[in-house]
Amino acid sequence: MEHTHVDQGGNKLYVEVSTNPIRDPDGRIVQIIHASKDITERKRAEQALRESEEQYRRLVDLSPDGIAIQVAGKYVFMTMRDREFWARQAPARSSACRSSISSPPRSERS
Repeated sequence: MEHTHVDQGGNKLYVEVSTNPIRDPDGRIVQIIHASKDITERKRAEQALRESEEQYRRLVDLSPDGIAIQVAGKYVFMTMRDREFWARQAPARSSACRSSISSPPRSERS
């Protein structure tokens, strides 16, 4: 379980807490082990990654150029602008882009 605490300076601290009972032979709880781990740096890194991904997403979305990514000859990502470009080139090429098949020959690219 995660908890958020605020220190005297107003800074958020993130803590992961686990609690486990210790039972006697009859099954009664006789002790509880409570462990806390400071996960503040991990949470900050996760937030920084989310912000970085959002900046990248905005950059790609606002780009005046079409952007496509291929892995092993297959499209794994294509901006709407690039899809629109290929749709204007030829209907067959457009369906090929949506189907994630090989890129068009270099001679057809602009």
